[in-house]
Amino acid sequence: MHRLKLTWMADVGGTPSQTASTFRIMFWIGIVTWILMQFLPLLPRAFVDENGLPTTMYYRVDMICQIVTYSYLIFRTVLITKTRQHIRSKYHIPEQQCHNCEDCCCAWWCGCCTVAQMARHTGDYETYQAMCCSETGMPTHAPSIV
Repeated sequence: MHRLKLTWMADVGGTPSQTASTFRIMFWIGIVTWILMQFLPLLPRAFVDENGLPTTMYYRVDMICQIVTYSYLIFRTVLITKTRQHIRSKYHIPEQQCHNCEDCCCAWWCGCCTVAQMARHTGDYETYQAMCCSETGMPTHAPSIV
């Protein structure tokens, strides 16, 4: 997203300062989400009665866990969809399947493949080696966008 000059909400940034923090914001959203996904499912287990049966609070906490999980899935899908739409628009790439919903379908059913496809399209990995946890995923001397 940083390579495309997009904000963390996958909108075209107006200034470099709006897009400069995209990587850091997305990195921390990913870390916090991963932590929540690891520990939230354990939370409802604390709300059982002496017989081991779920209490009303168990169901409330479980519902909150489900809301957090589905909210993240929707957020992720929207960001991948918007980023893919931006790339297709920028490079004049037509939809080939599922007209008017291909981006959303790709983001929902195979988000990791879609992200990899977008990375390959916007970076020259044959010339420059990918770098984990850099702001663009490329070395600093690599061009901003291919």
